Amino acid sequence: MIGNSEGRLKGRGIASAAIPAGALGEDKTDIPVLVAKLQKKSSKGRWQGRYFRANNHYLSYYKTSKLAKICCCHDIVQAIKIEAIGRFGYFEVEFKDNTVSLKAKDLDEAESWVENLIARKELFQNERSGSRSGDNNSNEINADGSRVKRANTGLQGGILLEGYLSKKSPSRFVGFQERYFILGNGLLRYYKIKPDDNEDGSIDDDMQGALHIAGLHGTNSVLPLRTDKDGLTFVLQTEGREFELKALTRDSCIEWINAIDQAR
Repeated sequence: MIGNSEGRLKGRGIASAAIPAGALGEDKTDIPVLVAKLQKKSSKGRWQGRYFRANNHYLSYYKTSKLAKICCCHDIVQAIKIEAIGRFGYFEVEFKDNTVSLKAKDLDEAESWVENLIARKELFQNERSGSRSGDNNSNEINADGSRVKRANTGLQGGILLEGYLSKKSPSRFVGFQERYFILGNGLLRYYKIKPDDNEDGSIDDDMQGALHIAGLHGTNSVLPLRTDKDGLTFVLQTEGREFELKALTRDSCIEWINAIDQAR
C-alpha cells in the first residue's frame, strides 16, 4: 500500500519515487534529527526492533541501521496524539486509523522522542496554517519539507529571556522536570541543562524541543494557572497541547508571561 488518508506509506522497501522528499532529504528545521533503534509493536502484538528516524514532519523506520529501505513512513502533522505511556520507555503516536506503539530504552529517551515529534508536528502545522492564510513568512515550509528561506538559527543578540523552569512531563506518571528555557527569534526552546554556543552561534544540537510562539492558540494562550495558590505556574496553550511551566518565584513567573506575550 502506498499512501492513504493519514499520509502513511508502507511496503517492503517503498520505491524512492513514492517517498516524500521531506522524509529522505535534508532536515529543514532547527529541531535535532533523531535516529535510534526502538521496539515497535506489530499488528500481531509482537515487539520488533526497528531503526527509526524523525526528519522534517515524517517518522520513518527501517529494518537495518543502514537506513537503506524505508519500511513505513508516517506524516506527523496528521497525528492526533503523541505521548509517553508509563515509566518504562513506552510511547505512542496515534493517528485516526492506527496507533504506532513504540518502546525506547528508558523514559528519558521516550520523552525525547515525544518532545521532538510534538515540536515537528506543531512547527509544520503552524507553517501550513500561515501559508493558507496568506502569511508570507520568511520561514515558510513547503509540503515536501523544504524551507523557502531559512533564518539564522543562532540566538546571539536575539534572546528575550532565559533561565530554568520546571516543565510538566508528557508522561502522566512523572510530574515536573527542570529544563533550561531560551526565548528568542520566535521560539521558546528548552534543554536539559544550559547549552553552550557552538562555534557557528547555533545552540540547537542539544535542544529537546521548541514551541513556535506565533503558534500559541487564541488570545488567552499564556495564562497563570489559577489552581496554583503560590502563583508560580503558567500554561502555554497550543492547538493540540497545553504546556505547563513552573517558575522559582512569583516575580519570575510574571516576567516569563510578559516576555512570551511580548514575543507574540
